[in-house]
Amino acid sequence: MSGTASRKHILRRATPTVSTSAYADLDQVGGVMTFTDAFAGGPRSGVIVSLAVLLESGAFPAMTVHFFNASPTLTSSDNAALDIADTEMASKYCGSIHVRNTADVYYMTLNSSSVAYTNLKFAQVVESTDGNLYGVAQAAGAITFAATDDLTIILGVEAD
Repeated sequence: MSGTASRKHILRRATPTVSTSAYADLDQVGGVMTFTDAFAGGPRSGVIVSLAVLLESGAFPAMTVHFFNASPTLTSSDNAALDIADTEMASKYCGSIHVRNTADVYYMTLNSSSVAYTNLKFAQVVESTDGNLYGVAQAAGAITFAATDDLTIILGVEAD
C-alpha cells in the first residue's frame, strides 16, 4: 500500500434485513452485507478507519461486525447462532469491530434513533477480491428491532 497522503476517505452503507423477533447473544443479525465499491475503483486495498451503527428506533444494541474480502458462505441464518465454516474464515476473514456503549465508542440518541460511532484506534488493513467488502453483524446481547429495516451500518474506509 502507498502512503496515507494518496488515500481517499470513502463511506459505504449497508442495511441488512433484520427480524422483529428477539435476537439472543451471539445470533447472526440479518444476512451478508455488501459494502459496494468500498475501494472506489482503485486498488482493492485500504484501511477500515471508522464504523457507525444506526438504529432507527430503540436503544442501541451492542454488536460485532465481522468483515470479509469476498462474500462468505454462512452455515447459519438470521436470528440464529452465527456459524461460518472454518474454510470461509481461513480464506475470506479480514477482522471484526466490536461496537459497545463504552468509553471508546461515541453513542447518542437523536429523537427515536440511536447512533454508535467508533474511530478505530488501530486501523484494520483489508484487501478485497472484487472491490467490495462484506460484513456480517452479530448480536452481543439481546436485541429486538421494531422494523425489518431498522439497522444501518456505515463503514469508513481509506482506499489506497
